[in-house]
Amino acid sequence: MAQDSSPIPGQTIDVFVDGVLVNQLTTGANGQFQGEQTFNKPGQITIEVKFPGADYQLPSSGKANVMILIPTVMNLQVQK
Repeated sequence: MAQDSSPIPGQTIDVFVDGVLVNQLTTGANGQFQGEQTFNKPGQITIEVKFPGADYQLPSSGKANVMILIPTVMNLQVQK
C-alpha cells in the first residue's frame, strides 16, 4: 500500500528461505499478494519477504523464523 493507503498493483515481492530467493510474487489490483511455498524437510528456517521499493515507495520487508515439523505447504499472503 502507498503511504496514503492506496493499493500498489503490479509490484514484485521477493520471497527468500534461509537467504535464498525461492519465489517472486506480484501484487494484485488491490495491492495484496499471495503464494505458496513447499517445505519437504523438517528443521528451523527463516522466511523473508521483501518489496524492493518503487518510484515513490520505500523498500519494505518482513522476516519470520519457522520450525517445520513435517512436509508442509505454506500459504504466504499479505492483506490490508
